[in-house]
Amino acid sequence: MISPHVVKPMVDGVLLPALLALAVILPVAWLRVRGGKSASSGTSAAPEVATVAGRSDAILSLGLSVALGASVLLAYALLGPSAGAPEGLGAKIGWWVSLKWLPMPPERAQHWLPVIALMGLVVGVIGALWNPSERVRWTLRTLALLAALTGVYVGSGLSRGVSVPTFGQAAEALALLAGGMIAWAAMASVTQRRAGAAPVVIVWGLVASAALMMVLSRNLFQGQLAGALAAGLGAAVVASLIRPRLVFGGPALALPVLFVTSLVYFANRYGEGVPWFVALLLLGGAVTMALAEPVVNRFLGPGLKGSVALVVASALGPIAGMAIMGIRYAQSAGGSGGY
Repeated sequence: MISPHVVKPMVDGVLLPALLALAVILPVAWLRVRGGKSASSGTSAAPEVATVAGRSDAILSLGLSVALGASVLLAYALLGPSAGAPEGLGAKIGWWVSLKWLPMPPERAQHWLPVIALMGLVVGVIGALWNPSERVRWTLRTLALLAALTGVYVGSGLSRGVSVPTFGQAAEALALLAGGMIAWAAMASVTQRRAGAAPVVIVWGLVASAALMMVLSRNLFQGQLAGALAAGLGAAVVASLIRPRLVFGGPALALPVLFVTSLVYFANRYGEGVPWFVALLLLGGAVTMALAEPVVNRFLGPGLKGSVALVVASALGPIAGMAIMGIRYAQSAGGSGGY
């Protein structure tokens, strides 16, 4: 019989966030397809059709941002440091909506994680509703990532006094900032060019592999929150499989990039294991996706074969990382080695 200690985190951290994300994404996906059909079946000129599609894509990005944010916040409420949710689905949802679990003002680094999730949600919504110039977009991404990392650093020092970061600490934060920006640009370049499930499957795979690697490196809470984010992205994968022509735009990547980067930084300051290894593999997967996409399109086209090849190419790094983590975890558990 499966232990309740295993079932409860799976329900609270994976199943319920996934169902909540589905409840948000599926109606939005239906609205997108219905809007596209209405546009294509009419007698309007081509520019009007493009306008309707553009608005629908913005709605998709907005809906996905809301769904991912809700998934992470629900998991944090049910599994976080102030977890005290009552039993029963209805009672849990009511307790979550009441925001009694949200520590304000944040007093520890852990308390900043839901704030960062909210920040990613807001950045995604702004990006969906507003199409700024490329320079403004990069500025907003940089400021958002810098604010997220600053929140973790300041939160980690509140209990013992916030100090000016050392050279090593500043270099660590800047490296994560640069890595997050590169990964964000790489993933956005593909999600904006390719419709269907492939881009969402790749982003889901990167986040899911990060969750598993964090758990295997004994950063359990960070892994659980990343798993909730992966559950939300899994709902987007389902919607993309149901409606293959859906395009989930780049603005929806704000929350995954901000949150996973912050989790890696949090694990590096507080946890165990090798969070830098996680960060490098995720960055490698994102860059591989961007580099492989034009090559795949040239030789295999944008259809099913090209999509499968793109997913496989992007998955090689994370799969190798999870295998290495699994071996090290088995060695540590067996007493033949450790982290």
